[in-house]
Amino acid sequence: MYCPDCGKGIDEEDKFCRYCGKFLAGTDLRRTMPQNGDSVEEIVLYTAKKHVMGLLWPIIVSPFFITLFWKVYVATNTMFGTIFGIILIIPVIISVLKYCSEGMVITNKFVHIEHGTFHTSEVNIPVKKANMVHIKQTFFGGMFGYCDLVFYFKGSRKKLTHLRDCDRLDAIFANMQSYIAAAMKDPELESLG
Repeated sequence: MYCPDCGKGIDEEDKFCRYCGKFLAGTDLRRTMPQNGDSVEEIVLYTAKKHVMGLLWPIIVSPFFITLFWKVYVATNTMFGTIFGIILIIPVIISVLKYCSEGMVITNKFVHIEHGTFHTSEVNIPVKKANMVHIKQTFFGGMFGYCDLVFYFKGSRKKLTHLRDCDRLDAIFANMQSYIAAAMKDPELESLG
């Protein structure tokens, strides 16, 4: 398989292209190698992983909602019971979809952030503007080892929640140029900023 954006070879199950960072879920992948032979300079250096705490709501609340749904549905066996049951399960479904659809990739040129639940948006922040991204950790995040990525998109504040490896992310965003230079093992990259 080949990335539809840069044309480099990728695995079919990849969420992001490891060369250009393009979000691949729901896109048609090329089955043949592109003919133009373009070389891509953008290389994925870090892919953020979600923490299991992002699924806390569905894991804890699902049995309660499913039990309540079943009791209401069996007790009423009407359209009202069905609609009420579906309404009870919607928050669980949204939490799982959000956990699966959001992600972040850092390349040597951009910080690619995919956020949203039903209508996902891809935000590409140039490395030179990586100071627009902040790592925030709540009290529970500190206890359980997860953090949130806060950024601004089209004038509004957005959050990518429940990311693992907070200390590493904080170090990356504190000194992005040094991280890129070390990851690429190329001293010329220090002149990016």
